[in-house]
Amino acid sequence: MGRILIATLGFSMDFILKRVYDREMPTVGEVEILALWTDEGSWGRIIDAYNLLRMTLDKAGVRSRLRKITFSNRIVGDLRKELLEIALENPEAEIELFLTGGPRMLVIATLLAAISLREDIVKRVTVTAYGENFPGTLNTRLYQILVLSRLDKKSELILHAIAKGITDSSRLMEEVKMPKSSFYLKIAELDELGLIKKEGRGRVGLQEGVDNVI
Repeated sequence: MGRILIATLGFSMDFILKRVYDREMPTVGEVEILALWTDEGSWGRIIDAYNLLRMTLDKAGVRSRLRKITFSNRIVGDLRKELLEIALENPEAEIELFLTGGPRMLVIATLLAAISLREDIVKRVTVTAYGENFPGTLNTRLYQILVLSRLDKKSELILHAIAKGITDSSRLMEEVKMPKSSFYLKIAELDELGLIKKEGRGRVGLQEGVDNVI
């Protein structure tokens, strides 16, 4: 199963096409479009943008579907149901939230909804955004963000020391000033959480993307 792109859409399809054709990013097999309904006039413009987008994606062999999100004070819960449905329909797929298009209300609500999903689903989610008026890409795993919020001080010290280039376990233990038994327990916990990786010969490193969020 290919990567599923869950993208927020406003009146322009440009950012989504840029992401689909970005050769430096993972290949997208399917696009699920989230669009916010506020009034008939605005929704008509969204439909026009989606129809052009769908024709282009069809030619590229990429499936797409538009999901209408009606604004209410339950928007986060409604989006959570949509995201959960997509995840359960595609249990083996990597999921990428592409949060660049559409109104900020939709973007923020989508991110909040994703954070509230079950942990096994959150582990499959990557968040991506492109710079709107400047070149730049934000790309990070959602699970890493959530795990970092639960860490204690010693675990944070270990991660920051590794990020500084201290990867030898003996040196690392001295740097963070921890007893041997406690240190290796923390290393095992960080490894299990997917934040670090063991590289052999008593060395450890950060998992991909962790250095961008600590």
